[in-house]
Amino acid sequence: MKKASLGCCLLLLFLAAKDLHSQETARIENFTPQGTVKQIRQVRAQFSEPMVPFGDPRDLGEPFEISCPEKGVARWADTLNWVYDFEGDLPAGIRCGFTLKQAVKTLSGREVAGPNTFAFSTGGPAVKRSVPAEGEERIDEEQVFILYLDAEPDLHSVLQNVFFSVEGVREKVGIRLIEGKERQKILETRSARHSSVGAGLKPAPTLLIQARQRFPAGATVSLIWGEGVTSRTGVASERDQVLPFKTREAFSAAFRCERENPRAACIPLAAMRLDFSAPVAREWAGQIVLKGPEGRVWKPQFGNEEKQFFTEIFFQGPFPESGQFRIELPSALKDDAGRPLVNADQFPLAVRTDRYPPLAKFSSRFGILEWKADPVLPVTLRNVEPALQ
Repeated sequence: MKKASLGCCLLLLFLAAKDLHSQETARIENFTPQGTVKQIRQVRAQFSEPMVPFGDPRDLGEPFEISCPEKGVARWADTLNWVYDFEGDLPAGIRCGFTLKQAVKTLSGREVAGPNTFAFSTGGPAVKRSVPAEGEERIDEEQVFILYLDAEPDLHSVLQNVFFSVEGVREKVGIRLIEGKERQKILETRSARHSSVGAGLKPAPTLLIQARQRFPAGATVSLIWGEGVTSRTGVASERDQVLPFKTREAFSAAFRCERENPRAACIPLAAMRLDFSAPVAREWAGQIVLKGPEGRVWKPQFGNEEKQFFTEIFFQGPFPESGQFRIELPSALKDDAGRPLVNADQFPLAVRTDRYPPLAKFSSRFGILEWKADPVLPVTLRNVEPALQ
C-alpha cells in the first residue's frame, strides 16, 4: 500500500513539473551591445531555447525590427544565437534600436517573453588624436590644436562645451574655431611636412581650435572636450575627455663657463657658452659677440654649420687671464616663435676670467734617466714658481 502511494506521488510531481515547464515562456537571455559603446561591429542576441533547426541553411527571416542608419547583414550563428554584422566599426553619433517581432516564436512554437526592445549608441564625438600630441610639454603660448575626431561635431555644441583649464587662471578659457583660409594654410603646411602619414586611410573629421587668450609660459594646460558635445546626428558625449599639455618655458638666455669653484671667475683656457631655452635662428645667433680687453672681439661658434636653429653657442678660448669681458646681444633677438628674450635686461652681460690655473707639464713622455749624468728634462711651469723658490 505504501509503495503504491509513493509511486502515485512521484507521478503527480513529474506531471506537475512537466506542466509548469510547458507554461514557462522563452526569453532573450543576452543582448549585446547596449548603452553607449564605441567601435561596434556586431550585434548578438542569445535566446533561452532553440529558435531555428540545427544546420538549416534556409533564410528564416529576421526576428527583429531594426532601426539603424547603418546597414548590416543578419544571420543565425547557431540554434540559439542571432547576429547582425556591420561592414566595419560604427562611427560615433549612431543610435540603433532592435525590437523583437510579435510573430516570432521558438522552434517548439512557444512565445518569447520578457524585455523585447534593445538599443545602443556609439556616443557623441570624441578626440581620437591631436596635434600636438596629448602630453606634449613644449606647446606654444598661442598654440593651434588640430583635433582628429571620430564623428562630425555640431560646431555650436563645440563652442559651448570645449574649453581650456590653465594653471594660474581661475576661469575657464574659451576657444575659437580656426576656419577658412587660416585653417587651409595650417593643414596644407602640416600635410607638406607629413605627406606619408596616414596615406590610404579614410580622412577623419578634423577640427582646428585655439584658446581665446594667450597661455602663460611654463604652465600646465588641459584641453577639456566636455560632456555635451553633440554629433550632427544629435548624439551627445556623456563625459569629459581631458587632454593634458604644458607650455614651454619663457625664452631666456643663460651664460656658463668652467670654474675652479662656484664663486670663481671663468677659467681662461676653456670655452664660454650661452644657452637658450628655445631655438634661435642663425641670423640672430650670428650677431652675438664677446668683447674683451683692448677692444678684441670674439664671434660665436655653432658646432654644426649646417643647422639653421641653435639652442647653444660658444666662444672658443683661450682668453686673456684676469680680464673683463662683455657679451652683447642684438636688440631685437627672438626665438623661433618670435618671442623676445625675457631676461634681455641682463645684457650686455659682464663676465670675468680668472688667472691661468697652476700647471707643471713635461714636454714629452720620458722613461729612465741616467744617475750622476747631469740629465736635463724640460718642464713648463705656470703659477707654481713662488712655491718652488
